[in-house]
Amino acid sequence: MSEDGGSTWKYAKEVDGYTFSYSCLTVLANGDIALLYESDFSETREMTIKFTTFSLDWLVSS
Repeated sequence: MSEDGGSTWKYAKEVDGYTFSYSCLTVLANGDIALLYESDFSETREMTIKFTTFSLDWLVSS
C-alpha cells in the first residue's frame, strides 16, 4: 500500500504465492478490502478466478 501516490510502497503482504494476473481491488462498505484475481494455483497451471477479502489492519500489521 502506498501512502504517497505510488512513489513508495511502505506496506506489502503476499496474498497468493503463485502466478496471478488481472487483479481488481475495491473497498467494501464495512471498510475491508476485496481482491478479485486470476491465479495458477492448480497443478495443471490453469488460471482460476479467486476472490478474497482482508482488513486494512492486516495489511499494515508486521
